[in-house]
Amino acid sequence: QKHRTTIVDCLKDPDVSIRQRALELIYHLVNGDNVESMTAELLNYLVLCPREHRSDICNRILRVVEKYSPNDRWRVDTLITMLTIAGRESARAVQSASIIYISRSSEDLRAYATHKLLKAIRDD
Repeated sequence: QKHRTTIVDCLKDPDVSIRQRALELIYHLVNGDNVESMTAELLNYLVLCPREHRSDICNRILRVVEKYSPNDRWRVDTLITMLTIAGRESARAVQSASIIYISRSSEDLRAYATHKLLKAIRDD
């Protein structure tokens, strides 16, 4: 954990093998205490990474969110942000899991998610 900043900085390295190793380390460093900041780093990397890596990163983000999500609203926000960034490059399983999670949420959270998704579609 004390080298987290260095590892996150490695996501910006021009060498793809260094970025891949940093991504693997970040994924293993995530825990309940740092899930929000580490997931934000994964989402930032998702914006910049090569398109062919987006599906894998979405799978990793989904697993982190399912395991460590601090609350339902944060989970919905994170999943929608991920889908907005990755779009069709996220795996169908990730898209389905996100939709299933939202559909099983409370009525208020479903309404919130619907508005966020509608805004994402309008902004696209």
